[in-house]
Amino acid sequence: MVEFFPETTEGKIEWLRDNIPASEWQTKSGAQIQRELKAVGFELRTQDFYRAQREALSMVAHQQQIQLLRPESKVPENWITNTRVRDMSSNYSYQFEVQGTSTIDGTPMTQYLSISTNERLSIEQLDEAIMELCDELEDKYEFAADSASLFRVYGRPDRASSLLSA
Repeated sequence: MVEFFPETTEGKIEWLRDNIPASEWQTKSGAQIQRELKAVGFELRTQDFYRAQREALSMVAHQQQIQLLRPESKVPENWITNTRVRDMSSNYSYQFEVQGTSTIDGTPMTQYLSISTNERLSIEQLDEAIMELCDELEDKYEFAADSASLFRVYGRPDRASSLLSA
């Protein structure tokens, strides 16, 4: 089978996010993964490849940290990455990676979902919201979710007034 890879750097990085499982990033060296990819025709500048690896390993670290939080806990403020106001219509955007399978042919799939809100949510609230989104995925897109992991939280820099009530 011949694999066709994206042409652009960002397309290739996105391909890595979608196709290299976290367990592989954790158990193999970056050089080993890069050699295996080159052997099948995947070429990416070394610095871009290692940027993708850092992002993947950072996501794993966040997943491990979030497991330690009580359900009623709010997402810690130091996990929130500020972003420009014009990029967001709400104060917070919670980014999830959802692993699952196609209900048509059973192939493994990864979906990226976001939940936007003006209030900082608790882990329990996020869990309920992502479960609802995963149910919608199954109904609309023939995708059965197995797991969902929070990997990034964006916040508007001017959200200070909403932090006072958190």
